[in-house]
Amino acid sequence: MFNDRKIEYHGLTRFRDLSKITFGPNVKYIDCGAFYNTNIVSLNICYRLRDVQLPNTLVRVSSCCFANCPLLTSIVIPKSVRIIEYQAFQNCSKLTDVIFEEDSQLKTIGPFAFNGCTKLRNINFPKSLTKIEIFAFADCPIENVELHNVTYIGERAFDNINEDIIDGVMKHGIIENG
Repeated sequence: MFNDRKIEYHGLTRFRDLSKITFGPNVKYIDCGAFYNTNIVSLNICYRLRDVQLPNTLVRVSSCCFANCPLLTSIVIPKSVRIIEYQAFQNCSKLTDVIFEEDSQLKTIGPFAFNGCTKLRNINFPKSLTKIEIFAFADCPIENVELHNVTYIGERAFDNINEDIIDGVMKHGIIENG
């Protein structure tokens, strides 16, 4: 069990055969690349990682935290998370569902956060979300985009997805032109 307040930069990448992690109640930060290229299968918290249960104390999913975890299939983002940073879930090729807890405090989805998640079809953006950075969902086959209070969408945030969905997003008039 990891009970420290913070899991450090690339902290677990040397454990390639790690298949399951349980977080203690004190975890607030999972740092950049903490699980990058690991073989985690289950998470009570990536190569074998299939499901993630993040602690409800987490305020930030750091850069590259779960990048290149090819077996991760779904994730529930706790309502305490305020930002999903750069490449946090990039190239999680089997990720199909991202679920935000009710009353989510999420404000920002960072650049390339879900880029290359080629099976990601279902994501229900929380009403608290105001900013989606560049390439955040590029190359994701998202089937529906409903934005509530988003005031900024970075260039190519939804690159290479269904044109009807892009048209709907563009009607918001908030996409940055590069």
